[in-house]
Amino acid sequence: MASQVASRAVRDTLFLSNFALASLPIMIVAASALAIVAAWLATRAAARLGAARFVTLAMLASAVLTIGEWGLTLARPALGAIALYLHVAAIGPLLISGFWSMLSERIEPRAARRSLARILAIGTLGGLAGGVLAERLTSLGGVAATFPALALAHAGCAWATWRFPPLPARVAKAPEPPSALGSREAMRRLIATPYLRNLALLVLGSAASAALLDFVFKAQVTDAWRGSHELMRVFSTFYAATALLTFAIQSLFARAALEHGGLARTIGSLPAAVVGGATVALVAPGAASAIAARGLELVMRGSLFRAGYELLYTPIPPAEKRATRALVDVACDRLGDAVGAGLILLVLGVAAGASMPVLLGLAVASSAAVLAVVSRVQRGYIASLEAGLRVGELRLDPLEVQDLTTRTTLSTMLPVALARSVEEAAGGAASHVRRLVDTLLDPATDVSIRRRIPRLLTDYPTPLAVEGLTGGLDDARFEVRYRCGVALARLIERDEHLRADSARILSAVRREAAVGHPVWESQRLLERLEEREESTFVDDFLRERAGRTLQHTFTLLSMVLPREPLRIAFRGLFAGDRMLRGTALEYLESVLPPDVREVLWPHLEPDRTPQRVDVEPSRDRDQILRDLMHANPSIEINLAELRAQQEPRPDAERP
Repeated sequence: MASQVASRAVRDTLFLSNFALASLPIMIVAASALAIVAAWLATRAAARLGAARFVTLAMLASAVLTIGEWGLTLARPALGAIALYLHVAAIGPLLISGFWSMLSERIEPRAARRSLARILAIGTLGGLAGGVLAERLTSLGGVAATFPALALAHAGCAWATWRFPPLPARVAKAPEPPSALGSREAMRRLIATPYLRNLALLVLGSAASAALLDFVFKAQVTDAWRGSHELMRVFSTFYAATALLTFAIQSLFARAALEHGGLARTIGSLPAAVVGGATVALVAPGAASAIAARGLELVMRGSLFRAGYELLYTPIPPAEKRATRALVDVACDRLGDAVGAGLILLVLGVAAGASMPVLLGLAVASSAAVLAVVSRVQRGYIASLEAGLRVGELRLDPLEVQDLTTRTTLSTMLPVALARSVEEAAGGAASHVRRLVDTLLDPATDVSIRRRIPRLLTDYPTPLAVEGLTGGLDDARFEVRYRCGVALARLIERDEHLRADSARILSAVRREAAVGHPVWESQRLLERLEEREESTFVDDFLRERAGRTLQHTFTLLSMVLPREPLRIAFRGLFAGDRMLRGTALEYLESVLPPDVREVLWPHLEPDRTPQRVDVEPSRDRDQILRDLMHANPSIEINLAELRAQQEPRPDAERP
């Protein structure tokens, strides 16, 4: 990172010290063309050599080129400036891309997330060090004095990558997945597939607006500061500061933006920032506003936009992704630079006297167009994600999903995706049940996903599923607890060998009953349940009369108390007859554990407290049970009459 920040500062300082600003667009076009060719060659070399070996050789080549450019700069500064500009533009991005590819091959995804913060922090410190070092060396010996330090930094990086640990055996021996797509087919799909086409437009438009803003920034800087030393101070400070701010925004806000804003808002932060920054620079022209606008663009591109953009390739099949990503990330990005440079040349030729306002206006217009593309990209992402999950081409681990857009889409497709994953894993059901349980019990997983897990677990009558569903009774969301209770009761009812932990079930009942009566009555389900998700303990008629909390409580009690008498007592509570309700309450008062009875009774009989917990029922429990069973036919008759009263009258009986 130190070499990258220092290289960019040296590149801009050396070029703008030797050439007029009007030469910059021509240089951008040439660098873009060279970068596309270099990316094509690098892709082929990395596939043949492997990421680690390619990066090591590329770092060494960069060090050698830097030494050569040093000598050229001392002899012919203008030619040295051109050579360095092309070098940094063409090879710099390849080194960074190769480094991340090398890391991704050696670090597991979850370990990579834990290590990313440390890597970014060290990289940020390196960026600050590179900016300070470039400025100090320039002040001591001129711009040319920075070249040996850059060459030494690249050589050190080559040594470090050479010492990287080898690939794990499971990766090293894995055959390279075949890519059935040639370059011509990849181009055809890029043009023909709406989602890929919109991705290309997103990258191209963002790069074009960035090129326009960058030219305005450098024009204002060269007007305000003269001489290579002053320019180096400005550029080195600027690139080091933007690297620091990028790290801060990425660390503090990127994950929250994805989790709460989704992909469109996170990615749209970049064009929105350009619109805002360029508008301010239009209203208040000058070096300060141009620096702020360009800096904001760089920070948002490297933080929020990058975090969201990486996820956009999730729904693309692997073969298609390998073949088309280089076209989008490299070719379209560089083509956007070239388009921006072409617009700059056009404006300088037609309206040189008012070029800055016109270029800023074009940056605003192009970013506004990119904002429109962002919404189309999100719609395409959702459609592609759903299609991939539906046909089984895509596998997503809910524990790995962070952004709101993917979570929401996955929640609607979760039964299809995870059920297929389990069915296709011959002999691996236990590991998939464990994954479902881990997802269910992870409070960081969105509730829209957690509430769908219990239904899936009912297909796997195992102690592990019982344990997971029992743990789900402690969830903070009532909807998840309710579904876990229903699923757990279904499992135990279906398999007599499975047992629920009575102590944990009664503890869950006490927690449910301990809430105030307004909360007890108000708890609802946010989504209509399918038939297999409803409790078999409660029929459709009683679901309309009994609150969801009461249904949930009795579903739990049915796993620790005799099920049939409890079912009759529950129905008796809603039979519409005072005597039948009294029989049901007497039975409940006799069988409920004292501590449960004490907290549950205010919800059953708000106007009366039960007997003291240390007092036994006045009548024999067997007699109470016999009376309840004897009352069952009357309860059923009363419920049938109440149900008939609620049913609409036939048309024939209407007057």
